[in-house]
This record gives sequence, structure tokens and C-alpha cells, in this order.
Amino acid sequence: MRPIQIFCFFLFILSFQLKAQDTIISNKIETAQNTNTAISPVKFDQQKIAKYKSSNDFKYLEKAENDSWWTRFKYWLALKYLQFKNWFFDQFGTSSLVSLFLKVLPYFLLGGLLLLIGWLFSKFNPSSSLLKSSNQPDVLLNEEEEIIRSENIEDLIASAVKDLNYRLAVRYYYLFLLKLLNQKGIIHYEFQKTNSEYLSELKGVEFKEMIKRSIRHYDFIWYGNFSIDRMQFLQAESSFKKLQDNLKTLPDE
Repeated sequence: MRPIQIFCFFLFILSFQLKAQDTIISNKIETAQNTNTAISPVKFDQQKIAKYKSSNDFKYLEKAENDSWWTRFKYWLALKYLQFKNWFFDQFGTSSLVSLFLKVLPYFLLGGLLLLIGWLFSKFNPSSSLLKSSNQPDVLLNEEEEIIRSENIEDLIASAVKDLNYRLAVRYYYLFLLKLLNQKGIIHYEFQKTNSEYLSELKGVEFKEMIKRSIRHYDFIWYGNFSIDRMQFLQAESSFKKLQDNLKTLPDE
């Protein structure tokens, strides 16, 4: 290629680039000039906006339900436990022994809380205490059957009267009455039966009213947990003895 041809080729390329630059510059100038054009703000129909706001189709957020106090307490407890775990791991590391301790810790805390509640309940409600009864009888009920079947109840009565323990003496008179009624076939003695059940078995019994009166004496004195003096005891004793004498005249079953 001749030098003149090469020179003309470069002039052509150079003129093309200059023309492109002029076009870009002119476009920028035109754009800059157009920025001075007045812009009118877009107006929205406020009635339509209000309509859309009131429509359920455009309510994407549901109202959050109010958590109960129990739910909030569980969240708070879980947060505190998580904070404690983070502190514990920072202090003692993350060994397997530490992880095991943190796993069993909630169960120990729950057990301690239940024991505390039980202790408080027994402390402030002594009448409902699970550990001790304020009106615990002098004779345990699980000894009743043993006394009726194998003990000499008349000797027990004499011993209680000698010790001036009149409530206990009335208790033994009652057990002696059950023993006689069972021997005569008037009732069928069972440890778990109540006095109401025994009374329901007294159908056509000659001494029914005397039996009911003696049992009422026992209920009032024993379960009422009242202290009785000698005169009150003698009245109850008279009722039991009279009934016993009448029952002994009946044949055994």
C-alpha cells in the first residue's frame, strides 16, 4: 500500500471518531437544555386510594394476636435460660460435661419448684397438708381390722379409761360394736366401709335406732376431734353398754 493511501485511511478513521464525539456532546447539551422544562406533578385520585385501603383484598398484614400472660411468661423464661446458657458457655466452655449439665438443669429446677410449691401449700394450708393431719386420730385406721379381729377390745377400753383418754375409749367402744354386729350377722364388716353403708344394712333390725344413736355419738366425738370430760364420756358409754347387752342376747350368725 502506498504511503498516501495509508495517510488517507487514517484521516478517514479520525474524522469518523470526531463526528461521533460531536454527536454525543450535542446530545448531552440537548439533555441539559431539556432539564429546564417545567415538570407537572402527577395527581392521584384520593377517593380511589381510600377505597383501596378499606378493601380486604389489599390488607396484607393480619392483626397480631395478644399473647396470654402464660405465653409471655414462657417466652421470658426461655429468653432468660438462653441468656444463662450463653453466659455459662462463656465461663466454662462447651465440653460434653457442661452440655450434659445444661440438659439436666431444667429438670432439677422444675423439681425444686414443685417441692417449693408443695411446701408452701402445706405451710399455708395446714388443714390440707399432705405430710401431716392436724386432726390425726390417736389410732390409725389401718389398725382397725387388726383390733376387731384379734384384740381384746374390752381390755383396751379399760386401759383408755384408766389413762383418762375418753376419746380413745369411745373409739374402742365403736370398734367393739362393729365386732358384735358382724358376729350377729347384722352387718358384714369390711375395713373400707363407711358408717352410712353399715346403717344401710340395718333392715328390719330390732335395735336399729339404738345402733344409729351410738354411731352418731362416735362420729361426733371422734371425727369432731372434741375433747370430752368424764360426764360426757359416761353418757356415751351408757349408750354403748346398753346396746351391747341387747346384742349379746342374739345368737351368733
